[in-house]
Amino acid sequence: MRLPISPRLPFKFALQCHRKANLWSSEKELAWSKKGLELDESYALPQFNALDGKASPVDVRMAWDDSGLGISFAVTGKKHPLDCRVPMTDAGDYILLWLDMRDMRQVHRAGRGCHQFALYPTGGGRKLNDPAVVPIPIHLAKENPRNMESSYFFVRSQITADGYLLECVFPAESLTDYRPDDYPTLGIAWKIQDKDLGEITLTAPEPAPFSSDPSFWETLELVE
Repeated sequence: MRLPISPRLPFKFALQCHRKANLWSSEKELAWSKKGLELDESYALPQFNALDGKASPVDVRMAWDDSGLGISFAVTGKKHPLDCRVPMTDAGDYILLWLDMRDMRQVHRAGRGCHQFALYPTGGGRKLNDPAVVPIPIHLAKENPRNMESSYFFVRSQITADGYLLECVFPAESLTDYRPDDYPTLGIAWKIQDKDLGEITLTAPEPAPFSSDPSFWETLELVE
């Protein structure tokens, strides 16, 4: 049997993530703003699905500062209501995000600076209608990150008629080995799993083993 090979597989991409002062806080206090991240088009990350001949119904934006990382996913084109089953990642609608604080491109097993998060636009909280972020150990990892608690993260969402906007902040203390001055390039990958839209990935999709092998992730450059 011949397995399909994505045209993205031979390539390694570098994405630029721009600094945003007071990313998720005022000058006096680290706190989640009611307005969210407010990332304009200059913070948009490129999509590479066109290499597979597919359009991407997702707008991903990201920013950084010394206090942490912020990312937003805007998903459109859904025809059915969201089905989020926190903390499940084998059914329903969710996003998996992988981050490597040191961009270890030659390493095939995740180290302590490699993080995996499951993001849900709804399905959390007592009434099962809050957004949620769940840290998940990476399969075959040599070492897990120090902080593996959901209380470290800040998340908000807006549900629309045909999709959702999901924004999340990862404070520096929640990201093992996050030191932008020493390591200005990170590793990044994501998978958006949607019952209407199917699977949307930043990297070459499966059977490429991006879910456990950081060498398949792309590079994220932290720029001013």
